[in-house]
Amino acid sequence: MSRKRKALIAAAIVIVLGAAGALSLTQRSGRGLQVRMEEVTRRDLVSTVTASGNIRARQSADVSSDVSGRIVELNVAEGD
Repeated sequence: MSRKRKALIAAAIVIVLGAAGALSLTQRSGRGLQVRMEEVTRRDLVSTVTASGNIRARQSADVSSDVSGRIVELNVAEGD
C-alpha cells in the first residue's frame, strides 16, 4: 500500500469520526439528566423490597372431626 493511499484512509477515518461526534452533539439538544443533590449526613439505612408472588406456609394441617354429625346452624359468615 502506498503512502498516499494510507493517508487517504486515515483522512477518511478522521472525517467519519468527526461527523459522528458532531451528530452526537447535535442530537442531545442541550437536555441534561435530572439529578437530586443533598448534603452528606449520617442517617439510618432503610431498605425497601417490592416483589410479586405467592405466600405459602412451611407447614400445613388438615383439620377434621373424628365424629360424624349434622350441622344444624352456622353462626358465622363465609370468610370470617
